Amino acid sequence: MSCRIRGIGSFLPPRVVTNAQVARELDITRQQIDATRNRTINKDNEIKSAEKERVELQRVVGAYQQKLEAAPLNEQQYNALLREFNLAKQDYEDMSKRHDASETAQSLEEHKAGENLAIQTFHCRRG
Repeated sequence: MSCRIRGIGSFLPPRVVTNAQVARELDITRQQIDATRNRTINKDNEIKSAEKERVELQRVVGAYQQKLEAAPLNEQQYNALLREFNLAKQDYEDMSKRHDASETAQSLEEHKAGENLAIQTFHCRRG
């Protein structure tokens, strides 16, 4: 059995191996080299994939971090809006009470004016 040995890089020209046992060992060594090369390629691909996943996870963590940092601001904004709402509600209730009081006073004035008119009419008829 004869086998050609490829030179390492461009330093050695291919050689013909005539010893069968050496040729088998050489084939086994080449298979081991190819298997190691394939495992290295697979591990490189796993590393690239893990790196992409790490970058994506860092992006997600950053987004959550921003949400956490913004949470107190959101709470402050909510409390400010709640205060504004309560003040506006109080103003509305005050205005509503004043409006009701005004309507009551106007109604009383109209009623009193009606009574005065009735009294004046009564006095005018008697006189």
